[in-house]
Amino acid sequence: MYKVCVVADEDVAVGFRLAGVEAHSVGSKEEARKLLAELVFREDLGIIGVASEYAGVLDERTRKKAETGYTPIIVEIPHAAVLKETTEERRKRHAAFVSEAIGQLILYK
Repeated sequence: MYKVCVVADEDVAVGFRLAGVEAHSVGSKEEARKLLAELVFREDLGIIGVASEYAGVLDERTRKKAETGYTPIIVEIPHAAVLKETTEERRKRHAAFVSEAIGQLILYK
């Protein structure tokens, strides 16, 4: 059975740890990039949740593995600033996320 893992700042990581999820706290984009480069190649992980502030830090090798491999799936976890976005800003963010994931542009009405 695959495991779930989270990469986020300490405040978010603690919450996931309390819920029994493997969670790694990072303090910078560089730390997140290095950690994700290791985690994406672990055979026991099925899902890696990444705080949105660190979601865009994958290097080319890690991105290629994440895009072409069956597992793990990398999922963005929104942080507090994202939750304060307007509805229109959220729609744009979601459309970009879905577009990147499936290769199709989605328009919301």
